[in-house]
Amino acid sequence: MELFQSIEKDLLMSLRERQKEKTAVLRMLKTSLKNFAIAKRIPESSLTDEQVLGVVRQEVKKRKESIAAFTSGARTDLADKERRELGMLGVYLPPAMSDAELRALIASVVEEEKLSAPFQFGRLMGLVVKKASGRADGELIKQAVQSFVNTP
Repeated sequence: MELFQSIEKDLLMSLRERQKEKTAVLRMLKTSLKNFAIAKRIPESSLTDEQVLGVVRQEVKKRKESIAAFTSGARTDLADKERRELGMLGVYLPPAMSDAELRALIASVVEEEKLSAPFQFGRLMGLVVKKASGRADGELIKQAVQSFVNTP
């Protein structure tokens, strides 16, 4: 609820300050939130912070995919625009986990679940993703789990 209100407040501020690009990004985010609420058949104002974070993560993922596509297509101008939008959306995400925190999380999951070598990659990956609860990118988690599994 607080995150949704923060987004609305930032949208109003960007409108007052005539920040066209930020206003466009926040309007797009607000529209995505509205579409999510319609799909779930709940009022937009009753979205939880977790639901709002999920929508923000989807939008961030879209930007990252667009950046990769524009970069491979030699469209640096559009890739730069997507990077700026990614930066504006990143404000609403929780701080990312460091590599050390991620390794410690993997070790704690192995200890809690009493897993022994050889580890089942899929099971370990699923447990770590649940524990990370969106504070780490899926690709980073995959790399960290692979390196943990492959080290003797």
